[in-house]
Amino acid sequence: MFGAVVIIVNLKVLISSAVWDFFAVFFSLGSIVSFFVVFWLMSSIPNYYLYGIYDEILMMPESYLSLFFFATSFLLIDAGMHSAN
Repeated sequence: MFGAVVIIVNLKVLISSAVWDFFAVFFSLGSIVSFFVVFWLMSSIPNYYLYGIYDEILMMPESYLSLFFFATSFLLIDAGMHSAN
């Protein structure tokens, strides 16, 4: 799921950045939200190959479980490496 990649990369950039201000959090969350809005719009077009995929992904508990697993494992490794240096 590309949404997991978008979420993990944006959280990694947010954790790795030295500054946590309003704009960094706003653009990181805005990037995640804009991906899902565009994905929802593209899956709403009847003749497009992504038609109905957004609704199917939201109903699968495996997608949430894998997102939680990979996000926490990658972010814990990154936070541990960051604090070890």
